Amino acid sequence: MARGRKLRIAMLPCPAFGHLIPYLQIAKRLAQKGHHISFISTPRNIQRLPRVPQHLAPLIDLVSFPLPPVEGLPSDAEAGSDIPAEDLYILVRAYDGLQKSIAEFLETSNLDWVFYDIYISWLPQIAARFGIRRAFYTAIHTCSLCMCGPSSGRIEDLAKWPPSEDLTRPPKWIPFPSKAKFQQHEVNAILDIITASEEMSSNRLLASIKGCDVIVLRSCMETEDAYLKIIGEIHGKPVIPLGLMPPSIQESEEDNTWKSIKEWLDKNEKHSVVYIAMGSQYLYLTQENFTELALGLELSKLPFFWVAGSSKNHSFHLPDGFEERTKHHGLICTTWAPQIKNISS
Repeated sequence: MARGRKLRIAMLPCPAFGHLIPYLQIAKRLAQKGHHISFISTPRNIQRLPRVPQHLAPLIDLVSFPLPPVEGLPSDAEAGSDIPAEDLYILVRAYDGLQKSIAEFLETSNLDWVFYDIYISWLPQIAARFGIRRAFYTAIHTCSLCMCGPSSGRIEDLAKWPPSEDLTRPPKWIPFPSKAKFQQHEVNAILDIITASEEMSSNRLLASIKGCDVIVLRSCMETEDAYLKIIGEIHGKPVIPLGLMPPSIQESEEDNTWKSIKEWLDKNEKHSVVYIAMGSQYLYLTQENFTELALGLELSKLPFFWVAGSSKNHSFHLPDGFEERTKHHGLICTTWAPQIKNISS
């Protein structure tokens, strides 16, 4: 990016708050430098984002495009937290329907750069058509991204991952001793997801990377120097680490959810509570895993705070009588939870 010149940048994150929030973080950091940001998502996702600080509001435009109707997707579902994990491909399919609207926006917005996320593999070609530079930015951990393999070669060949047993050991393109590998149950779950539909295929992830000018990651050379170099080597792209960018704690007097949680946490000794939060999408869990986790917490007798998610995201159920037996030392949250405040309390 040119030094000194103020840039116009569009951002299109994946429709999941684990992606939307990090994208908003980088939008605010760039706006602090004087760059103008167009943050693109859907109306309901925009409404649910943290408020943009007043002094940055003139530099961050929140641009919303309504999703087209797609069979199987509820009318109010716009993010991963609104649907079960197994229906994510339907949400991705709906986002594919935004191509025309976003292309028109890019054509008329006089942009210098566009930042885009995984699975939005159609965006690089559209942006290139209008002479817009492309930055692939994802909140995925750098080491995890290394496991996806190189994006070189023909697009139609990119989905051909190695045999599943090869994924349970460090990949051949990592030339140093590494613990970067999947467990077999993780491999099984991942392959189930990426082979179930074209929308969730590894082909789309790697094609997204292949179409960029630069890879941007929330990492730093001090902690992941070797893996950052591998990302650049296997994809043949410049890599820019942004730093760890820890989010700030946003205080709100109206946050009644946090007030009740804090009251419960304050009743326990400092550093004594086990915190469990797996995100809104239980992609790799089974009912058996869910039950074992619950019973393990119960047997431990330790105070715990479990962000278990809502029935919108999964069909798992707690063991009979679990909530009653653990009510004196456990707190189960089935709605949104202020994670940064929880961890920092």
